[in-house]
Amino acid sequence: MKRIIMILQLAVLALLCGCAENDETSREHYPMEAFKLQINNYVYHAEIDQSAHTATIGAIQYGGQITGVDYKLAAGATIAPDPQQFVGKWPKSQQFTVTAADGSTTVYTVVLSAYLAQEPEIEGEILFEDDFDQESRIPDPEKWSFCTAGSSAWAKYMSGSNDQAYVEDGMLVLKAEKVNGQYKAGGIQSINKAWFKNARIEVNARFTKTAQGSWPAIWLMPQHPIYQGWPNGGEVDIMEYLNHDEIIYQTVHSHYTYDLKITDPSNTVSPTFNIGEFNTYGVDLTDENVIFRVNGVETLSYPNLHLENEAEMKQWPFSADFYLILNVALGGEGTWPGTIIDSELPAYMEVDWVRVTSLE
Repeated sequence: MKRIIMILQLAVLALLCGCAENDETSREHYPMEAFKLQINNYVYHAEIDQSAHTATIGAIQYGGQITGVDYKLAAGATIAPDPQQFVGKWPKSQQFTVTAADGSTTVYTVVLSAYLAQEPEIEGEILFEDDFDQESRIPDPEKWSFCTAGSSAWAKYMSGSNDQAYVEDGMLVLKAEKVNGQYKAGGIQSINKAWFKNARIEVNARFTKTAQGSWPAIWLMPQHPIYQGWPNGGEVDIMEYLNHDEIIYQTVHSHYTYDLKITDPSNTVSPTFNIGEFNTYGVDLTDENVIFRVNGVETLSYPNLHLENEAEMKQWPFSADFYLILNVALGGEGTWPGTIIDSELPAYMEVDWVRVTSLE
């Protein structure tokens, strides 16, 4: 009997060892595991398609701006040519050969999908920025507060919690989900901490998982409104995204556009974007125009009409100070996004960086 038990024990041990070995050998080890480019303090992470051997960065437009490069290869692997040699002169598309420890080679193509040939104008003073490269999971409390629940459609499910708005791996992660039968959504805002006028506001973000009923947004509200109350004080929607759409929405709201319903000149546009990738959503907020952009390309310019009866029409509240809101809301019956499909939750938006520069 003891001999039989010993044989059985050895058989089980051999089986466990075999499973452990198979688990280890079944793991996928890719030659290039990560690739990042840097512009000063801003880091841009590539989306790597291991089947196509491409590493795509959807936000950088001008290769001459790039000041650094970093990457992660499999153990013992090397890369050629040296990516450092392209710093400051990065092309739209560049191939690199990664040689594994066993001598096998894989050619990866690094692509700047938003590449433009013309260099941008020199930017002004940086007024506010956050690249979320920090150890704490809590967004910097010197810059941000959590969005809390309110009566407005977008705020109904805001949790005011780090559970739905947190920093991870150098990204701000905003999540909308259903927890123990309750909807919870995440957001942060710079209210009472940072506000801007005569400035360019840019946010680099992507939707990592979408859902019917989800409503990610990047937008501005007045810190010191010229006209009291909404929509009198104005609202600037740098980006709103609904459900599984293939477009985003960029809009200005005011008494003139919302209550009086005057939409000439047009106050909204619905441009496309690079689906599944990081995109830079931006707006120039000046005394004369509100100019929207996606990946540096102008999509809409809404002008100050300088109306003689401005105090009555309230067409131009956009010379006030505005603060920034980043959130993923949930809709529901009777809201713009419509019905929430629980099985498609959670929904996520990741933010790589925020930058505000002066236009004065």
